[in-house]
Amino acid sequence: MATTSDHELSIDANSLLSELDKGLRSNRMGEECEAIVRFPWLFTRYPFPILINSACLKLAEVFRNGSNFSRLLILKVIQESDKHLDKILNVDEFVRRIFSVTYSNDPIARAITLRTLGSISVIVAERKNIHHSIRNALESQDEVEVIAAIEASAAFAKRSVDFAINIYPKVMTMLSQQSTPTDTKINLLQVLHHSHYNTSTAIEVRQRLIQYLSTSFSEKFVCAILNTLTYISFSSLIQIPQQIQLLLSHFNEDRRKKVKISALRELRLLAKNTHVWTKDNVKSLLECVDRCPKDDSLLSGIMSILMELVKCPCLLAGEIDYLNEFETKIVSFCINVICNDYRNILLLSVCLCILTELSLHSTKILKETVKTVEKFINSSMQITESMLAKNTSEYKVICKCIVTLCNRDENEVVEPLKKCLKKVLLSEISSQWMGFVCETLCAIQNDSGDVQFVNELNAKVKKCCEDECSEDSLTKLFTLYFQTCNRLEIECSQDFLNYLNGKSHWFCYRLIRQAMRYGHHHVAHLLCEKLLSTASSENIHFWILSVSKACKAESYLKIGLSDKELEQRIIDATSLYVESLSALKAGVTPSNPLIFTYEYSKLRFKLLHTHILLRQACKLVRTSPAPAIASSAALSSRDDLMKCGVIVTQMRKCAKEFRSLADGYSDFYQTSFNADNDTLAHLQLLQHSCTIFAEAIESVFQSNRLSGLFVNKDTHLESNRLDLSLLTPPEHKKLINVCHRISRIVREELSTLSGDSVIGANQITTLLSMSRELLSIPLCTPRLFFQSVQATCIKLAISPQPKSQEFIITSCNTNFALKVEGVVVNGGQGCKVIRKVAKVILTVTTCLVTKSGNSDQLTKPINDGNVQLMSLVVPHNDYFQEQFLLPLLPTGVYMINVEASIIDENEAQWKTGPNVSISIKVVEDSTLK
Repeated sequence: MATTSDHELSIDANSLLSELDKGLRSNRMGEECEAIVRFPWLFTRYPFPILINSACLKLAEVFRNGSNFSRLLILKVIQESDKHLDKILNVDEFVRRIFSVTYSNDPIARAITLRTLGSISVIVAERKNIHHSIRNALESQDEVEVIAAIEASAAFAKRSVDFAINIYPKVMTMLSQQSTPTDTKINLLQVLHHSHYNTSTAIEVRQRLIQYLSTSFSEKFVCAILNTLTYISFSSLIQIPQQIQLLLSHFNEDRRKKVKISALRELRLLAKNTHVWTKDNVKSLLECVDRCPKDDSLLSGIMSILMELVKCPCLLAGEIDYLNEFETKIVSFCINVICNDYRNILLLSVCLCILTELSLHSTKILKETVKTVEKFINSSMQITESMLAKNTSEYKVICKCIVTLCNRDENEVVEPLKKCLKKVLLSEISSQWMGFVCETLCAIQNDSGDVQFVNELNAKVKKCCEDECSEDSLTKLFTLYFQTCNRLEIECSQDFLNYLNGKSHWFCYRLIRQAMRYGHHHVAHLLCEKLLSTASSENIHFWILSVSKACKAESYLKIGLSDKELEQRIIDATSLYVESLSALKAGVTPSNPLIFTYEYSKLRFKLLHTHILLRQACKLVRTSPAPAIASSAALSSRDDLMKCGVIVTQMRKCAKEFRSLADGYSDFYQTSFNADNDTLAHLQLLQHSCTIFAEAIESVFQSNRLSGLFVNKDTHLESNRLDLSLLTPPEHKKLINVCHRISRIVREELSTLSGDSVIGANQITTLLSMSRELLSIPLCTPRLFFQSVQATCIKLAISPQPKSQEFIITSCNTNFALKVEGVVVNGGQGCKVIRKVAKVILTVTTCLVTKSGNSDQLTKPINDGNVQLMSLVVPHNDYFQEQFLLPLLPTGVYMINVEASIIDENEAQWKTGPNVSISIKVVEDSTLK
């Protein structure tokens, strides 16, 4: 892939296309090739039909008149840009220019053309002239052209039913000929993969291939036929039990190892259709376990098939007795492997996966599995670095199985596993295995506050730092330590800095992230102070400074402070958050706008400020008693609570502030489309806490409120039962517990105290204690504060566009036609996709800014002439378009705003933007005057 220069990033699409067109017209081969390879980037950045159509026509012209090397590069461009091919508007002209090369006398040129036609088969699947050309090319005497024709045949057969049905007799004829080379026969089988469109055709092809299977002696050809037969059965859902028996017979009877491995690979594919496996199929597979030669890879392959089978609950649904016998045999075999064969890690990991799947539905199997895994964990002290380097993926699978077992509901059953893991961690083990064990313990839902284990971990951390352990393993060990202990003391935090002397800056930054994730902000603040003087750029310096100020602010809020000290600490924390937000603005770059980080910090600042207002309002019960006219004011307003004076109005304002904060977190949640699930759960918890506290205030200071309280709803946070899911992250559990306690206090205590018309000290004390309890919970910074796992956004293009920043002028007697095009950009390589864009809502709003006429009307906003239109579009290959017809009746200047929002695959709506605006000037039609 060609690199992109800063100059290309700054220019628009038409200018860039003009530059590439100059390169295509150049007489120098190098400039022409450089222009060709830059087209995929152009399509990715500007994936709009007009541009893609124009660019593809230019490429097709070069393909017709250029060299074979240029044609090969254009073929690569088309293959990389396959999802944009359906945006070509002039398909006939595009195909005509490419297809003309099929009449060339050069077989290499014809071969490249056939491969190109196969690559664009998605838009020309039913072109009969191309079908005819491919059939003729299959009879060519040139081997390269034949291979290209086979590749094109497979591509067209995949998308055209007529071509697939008509071409298969020709393919079968070529397979039956002795003169056809074996490699060509293997390539021809790719065409037969798509004979499943017609049941009779699929059955006929299957019978012919089975005949070839019995007469063929080529190892590669046999494996290819088995793959084709499996593909046909899997796609058409015909004769799957017969295909399973065929594969098992080849596994048992054919002595060639490659054939056996191929048969196992196809069986595992068929195992995904577990519901069609019969009792005979399963019985034959179990017999293969006994017959299997002493080959670890083959035995592991059989067990991986069994693993796919046991995942499905509908396996042998009508054979309950045999299913119990089947599970008993599998369990005994797996336990025997795990207990007696520690060296075969691949087989051991598969067996442990099988036991884990079976234990999810049976407590008896769970107990046996736990005892077996306990033996493995105790023996894992002998695992060396070389063993881990060779089988890293297998050990990760084993750790995932242990996590699944430990997160079961049966705590008394799985508790020995946790003890074994802690014992192994504190013993002498290899550095990399220590990292695996730490990851496993972090994934297990541990209860923090185990003082003995925390002290032992502290000693382990110190020893590993002294022994120069790898930084990756040390990071995982520190993460476990942060997760396990409640809150580090200042002295302990200072010890960590002494441990980290000589460590890299990146390692310290990773520790900052983990410390903030579990609420140890004092440690994070000290580490940030250490990194401030080593920042490599100004933006990074301001970013570290912002994090340092935020951590220092959060470290002020801790348990054990008096009310006066806590109030002063909150004030100091808000001042530090102001400094943090200022530094955060200075650290923003175009490539890293820090939108989530800034909004999250701003909401946290508002939350602390609201708690200050609450505490100041609570003091009014002592400093500002009710005036003498309070009774008459309460009588006139028909609100008995107004007898208590100004505290009522101030506390109601605090309740509104908390509700405003809850709405702010709700809106923030809806804009965080790229957030991971834990971050979204964290935002939802903060929203719940603000809503609950607002209702706590209103239950005392609002007499005429509705009875449908949020805290009265039967949810896992507000009801009398506290249901902490095993999937709940450990850093969220403290806040969940506090929200549950506050909800219970509102229902059981404040609701009874609020029956009096006089506000007493009990209600104020209860509210202050609730505020203290919420503030004492350490803020566990979510992942999106530092890192975005997903990077999906929407880009919009609106036409027409004004020239030179002027108005678009239109007539008042015609509706304005607005075309909106957009593309879903999913980020670069390495970005995960947590949630997908299923639909896009386009909202077009027109606003009459100024109205033509008197000069005094030009500065006044006008309410008439406003229109709002919405449209729901479904992106196709990440592209969508829609057209709107806007009635702009009064003459004047309009502002048209286009906003996009996302609907994901779960029908949840996300207000992600973007917002694009253009100005329209509506004038009178001169012909009507």
